[in-house]
Amino acid sequence: MQQDSSNSPKITQLIEDTQEQQDEKYFDNKHQELKTDDGKMKPIIKGANDLSLGISMVVAVLLGLGLGYGLYKLTGYYWLLWVGLGYGVAAAILNVVRACKRLTKDLNELKNDEKYKYMLDKIIEKQEEKTKK
Repeated sequence: MQQDSSNSPKITQLIEDTQEQQDEKYFDNKHQELKTDDGKMKPIIKGANDLSLGISMVVAVLLGLGLGYGLYKLTGYYWLLWVGLGYGVAAAILNVVRACKRLTKDLNELKNDEKYKYMLDKIIEKQEEKTKK
């Protein structure tokens, strides 16, 4: 009986050690999953980036308008308000063009992906059928 009580703390310690090791492995795997490009965070970050396009358009126009209004108050020339608004609209258009280029680049990368290759083949077949008619 004396022997069982001395082994009990050792067994408890062994169980606790293995549980800690399992927890460390779990958290290491989760950390690796978040670090990789194929992790679950990439679509969330990309969605937030796309959502920020609309917000950046509004902010660009408002900043341009604010700059124009500030220059109007500083100098007294009313046309500077319109110049500031023009700069804001131009910045918003530039943001849209950049987003369009980024989207085009992403879609071109998908075009060569094996997963979507069969869809491209189907589209080409349909175009060939239309040209034969």
